[in-house]
Amino acid sequence: MTNYQGSGKVFFSQKEYECCLYFTEKEEQILLTIRVKHDSQKSYYFEMPFEIHHLYGRLETGFEFMLLKLYRLGIKENPATKETEFSFCADYIICGVNNTQQEQTFYKASFTISNIIEWGGISVYNIGNNHELIHECIPKIIEILHNESCRVFYSVNGSFFPFIEEQVLQDNLELKQIGDIVIEFSNDVSFSSFIEVLKSIKSLIEIALLRKVNISRVSARSKSVVSTIDDTTIERSIDIYGKGIHDCYLNEGTTSHNRQRINLSELLEHNSFDQYFKKKERLAPIIELYLEPFYVDGRSSTGIFLSIVQALETYHSRFITNSIDEFIARIENIVKNTPKSEATVTRQLLIANSKSFITLESRLADLLLANHHVLFDTGRINYQDFPSIIAHTRNYYTHYDERIKENYKVLSPEELTIYNQSLYQILEYYILLELGFVNDAYATMTKHERWSNITQRIEIMELSKSHYKA
Repeated sequence: MTNYQGSGKVFFSQKEYECCLYFTEKEEQILLTIRVKHDSQKSYYFEMPFEIHHLYGRLETGFEFMLLKLYRLGIKENPATKETEFSFCADYIICGVNNTQQEQTFYKASFTISNIIEWGGISVYNIGNNHELIHECIPKIIEILHNESCRVFYSVNGSFFPFIEEQVLQDNLELKQIGDIVIEFSNDVSFSSFIEVLKSIKSLIEIALLRKVNISRVSARSKSVVSTIDDTTIERSIDIYGKGIHDCYLNEGTTSHNRQRINLSELLEHNSFDQYFKKKERLAPIIELYLEPFYVDGRSSTGIFLSIVQALETYHSRFITNSIDEFIARIENIVKNTPKSEATVTRQLLIANSKSFITLESRLADLLLANHHVLFDTGRINYQDFPSIIAHTRNYYTHYDERIKENYKVLSPEELTIYNQSLYQILEYYILLELGFVNDAYATMTKHERWSNITQRIEIMELSKSHYKA
C-alpha cells in the first residue's frame, strides 16, 4: 500500500470524520480511509457518496490538504467497534491549503516535464569566450501561446555551480536543467482547467518527439495562499501530486541524436500551438489514436494498425468530408486537375465502391493521393492497390471473417510491423498540415527522418534473409 502519512480529520457536508491518508510524492496513487462511528442500527452504506469532487482534511501532524476527484473503492463494517470504514482513491492532492468549504483555485501552475531540454532549444548555461561554463541566474522563458483565456510559457531553470569549497570536494559534480510548462490565467481557476490546457501542450510535445513525456513535478500559486515574514506577505508555492505526476526522469528513454525531433522553434514558426487549440475538439480523438502506441508498452502490430487506420478514417470524415455528395464533387474536381492519361484510373481509385456512403477504401485512397502533392512510400504494395489492401486487412482483423482472407490480400502481423510505418507517415502528414505546416509538412518529416524508408527496409530484410539462407 502507498505510504501512510498519518491520521486526522476530513470535513464533508458540514460534518467532521476521522481519516487516514496514504500517498507518496514519487507515485501517483492517493488513498484515503474515512471512519464513520455508529450511533444506531441503521445502515451507513450511503453515508458517503460514490464520488466526491473535493475534500479538505487536516492530519494530527498539522499537515493540511485537499483531495480532488475522489472515487469510492469499498466499504467495511466493523460491528465490534461500531464503525464503518470507507476507502477512496483520489486523482490529486493539494498540499498545505486550508480552504475547508470551496475547492482551492489557482491563477498559475508550473509543470516540470522530464527530458525536453534539447527539444526546447534553450539553456541556462552558456560557453564563454575562454571555453568556461557560464550560468545565467535568470530563467530562460519563451511564450508559446497567448489567447483570450490563458498564457503558456516554456521555462528552463538549472542548478547552480558550487559556491563553497566543501561543495567542490566531491568526485562528481552534477548540473541539471529542467524544462517547465507554465500556465497562467487572468483569474483563479480550478486545477482541472490547468490540466485541460496541459494535455494539449503535452500532446504537441509528444508528437514532436515521437514518444511519451512525463510530468515529474507540479507547483501552483494562488493569491489567497500566502506566507508572512517580518510583515512582508508573499505568495506561497503549493505542491500538487497525483494522477500523471511521478518522478521517472532517470528511467525515461530519449530520442537518438538529431532524428525524429521537431523542435519548439519549428512549432512556434508554424504557429502550431495556436492552430491546435483552435481545432483541438476535432483533432483530439485523432491525436489520441496517434499517440496510443507510445503509452501502451508491448502493443501488437495488429492493435497499432487498427488504431492508425481508425485515426485516418476519423481525420478524413472530420476534416475533409463525411457527405457522399460532397465527396463525389471532390473526386470530379481532383480528376479535372489530373492529366487525361491518368483521369480514369484516378477516378476508379477514389470512388472505390462508394455509392450511398464513403467507404474506408475511398477515404484511404483520397488521403494517399493527397491532391498529388506528396508521393507516399507504399513499399512493395502497388500504389493503386494500397487502399484496397489496407481496407480489407482492417475488415479482416476487425471481423475476423476468413472469407475476406480467401478473396483479398490481407497483410500478416509481420507485414504490419513494416506497413504501419507507411500509415503513420500518411497520418502524421495530415496532422502537421492542421498544425500549420501547410507548405512543408512532408519536407519537415523528411528532414528529420521521422519514419524509415519502407522500400529500403524491405530490401535490407530480404538481403539479410537470402544471405543467411545461403
